[in-house]
Amino acid sequence: MKIVFSIIAFLPLVLFAQNKLPFIESITSDTLNGKYQQIVFTYDQNNRVTNIFKINYKTQKTSPNDPFPLIDTVRNEKFSYSGRSKNPVSRKITNYEFDPVDQVSFWNDIEMHFFVYKNGKHIQDSIIYKSNRLHVVEENNIDNDKVRNWRGTINYSSKSLLYKLEFNYLTKRWGDYDQGETTELLINSQQNIEKEASEPFFKSHSSSNPPYYTFTKFDNAINPFGYLNISGILPHEKISFTYDTKSLISTKDDEAYKWDYTHFNWNYFNKNNAITYRITRGETDSDFSDVIHLTYTYNQFNLPIQYFATIRKEYRSDGTLVSTHQKRFTFRYKN
Repeated sequence: MKIVFSIIAFLPLVLFAQNKLPFIESITSDTLNGKYQQIVFTYDQNNRVTNIFKINYKTQKTSPNDPFPLIDTVRNEKFSYSGRSKNPVSRKITNYEFDPVDQVSFWNDIEMHFFVYKNGKHIQDSIIYKSNRLHVVEENNIDNDKVRNWRGTINYSSKSLLYKLEFNYLTKRWGDYDQGETTELLINSQQNIEKEASEPFFKSHSSSNPPYYTFTKFDNAINPFGYLNISGILPHEKISFTYDTKSLISTKDDEAYKWDYTHFNWNYFNKNNAITYRITRGETDSDFSDVIHLTYTYNQFNLPIQYFATIRKEYRSDGTLVSTHQKRFTFRYKN
């Protein structure tokens, strides 16, 4: 597929950078039952993103012998650069898991992404994946300690973006049945993502009800992730929190639905911020769909500083209301 991507789509990012908007420092969820989550950004002297941390916090121990730490880093993305280039050459993603017996966090898996460019545009990732065999359940005698190689390619057009990830393209070992994954994003005329779907390759979008994010309304304010230096090489990715319903503020207490979940996403690609979107899950994933309405408070730069979500959870089959929930996030920026 020929790579065609409108330069116009990136003009707002250049203009934002010239206006010297403050850079996002953290996103913090509201506190519920003494717990909250936070995503933290760090930068170098050239305002290039160096790390993105995802951290769980507890405001107090639930018991004197509570082994879980008050601060627990669960994920870190570390970016590396060559010289003064704004484009990173690599990214190391480390996911951690806390061991309550040893009372320490272990790395669970590591991904190394090496970014490939053509004419200054990001066109491909070469990915090396490694699991910690001591802390991952082994199945079918697969050696989780072995390096697995993935390859991703990005195809652009003025109306869509398609990212394909091929598993084990170098090893081709017997038993590597996974063929890969694809993320497809449709883009509207306002340079925001209109629809997003992710599926394994072998489904080929043939599922009668694949998992979709459908965005129906956006504000006119600035997406604080769209002008970061990494946004151009991660247009298919997003900042994300996931909560089961017992971790949301429930306005209808129904125990039957406490194990379902909801995603809150901020896409790098978007020019503006989503106001309304729907999550429709796969047939075997959940019986419910979410309709999420968002309201924002903005600062003097027209950037969001608070984000309040109301979640309507419906039966996927007929749209019958199941329950409603709320969630709030706070955005902080560098001075």
